[in-house]
Amino acid sequence: MAKADILFDKTEFVLRVADKQATTTNIRADQIISITVRPAEERALFRKIPSEVILIKMRTGGPEGMPLLRQAFENRKKGSWETTKAQILKFAKDNNIAVHEEQELWKPPTMKALRL
Repeated sequence: MAKADILFDKTEFVLRVADKQATTTNIRADQIISITVRPAEERALFRKIPSEVILIKMRTGGPEGMPLLRQAFENRKKGSWETTKAQILKFAKDNNIAVHEEQELWKPPTMKALRL
């Protein structure tokens, strides 16, 4: 499972995702259209447990947005998801970015859905 870290500045944040190879992405506030918080499910051994995902919709990107999964942030330190979520919502408020909270369950896109 990928592990993620996020660092905030006034007008941008840096997202670092370490899977097999670490990648770093700088995201400026003027690139973001909206931020959506949705419930999701994550797999834990042989069962599914309720979780959350934050979708960051940007001007250049997919139609649904870039997903930030709870399990990527929780792997590092317990309770870090709530801290990250609060920081993202504060960043959105400070930079006048629309925030949506939806109740519909988010499912990751499949390869069939991505094909045209």
